[in-house]
Amino acid sequence: PRLLFSDKTARKAFWVAIIVNLTREFCGCIAVLVYASHIFAEAGKNHNTSIALSPNKQSILLAAVQIMGSFLACQLVDRAGRKPLLSVTSIVAGFSMCLLGIWFYLQSIQIFMPGWIPIAAMCTCIFADASGLQPLPFVIMTEMFNFQLRGTVATLIMAISLGTDFALLKLFAPLNSWIGYHYTFWIFSFICLANIFYLYFYVPETKMRSLEDIYADLEGRNKKK
Repeated sequence: PRLLFSDKTARKAFWVAIIVNLTREFCGCIAVLVYASHIFAEAGKNHNTSIALSPNKQSILLAAVQIMGSFLACQLVDRAGRKPLLSVTSIVAGFSMCLLGIWFYLQSIQIFMPGWIPIAAMCTCIFADASGLQPLPFVIMTEMFNFQLRGTVATLIMAISLGTDFALLKLFAPLNSWIGYHYTFWIFSFICLANIFYLYFYVPETKMRSLEDIYADLEGRNKKK
């Protein structure tokens, strides 16, 4: 840790990496995945066009969505670049969360929409999570540090991420009781969409680039040139 925080540019790279990773945690996809059974249950209420799935079929559906998203990430991560793919998946997840919020809000005021809408939004969100929001922050993190710092940074960020996961999952149900599901999902949507601006202005592209070039971006030297 002393070596990491004694270097100004490495310290800045650490804060960039940790913010990108925390955004991944607070985008809400993990909470949606954990509480998916509740969303399936809500989607099956009071709708003639609802989709009734058994718990086994729910698990198969979500697993298939995650596998397809992971496969897409493997195909595109070196073609599209880190920032573009992460930005696109943030947009997709943000609008999916927004749609989930709209559906729950309309439910709360007794305006019923088809039950397949929240399921489609949830699956789209989980697909975006698996295809970019989950794997890419780790890729960016490892490419922003040399082998001397990589293990330390990975350990610190993993510890912080696990702590935020625990806090988010513990607070998800009380937050829904306090402000409602719709506001919770809209907060997640805002975080996803705000991440796009952070990526654009503060996160350097790391694909096929040396540490010197990446750190030059962080220091603003490339922009000055």
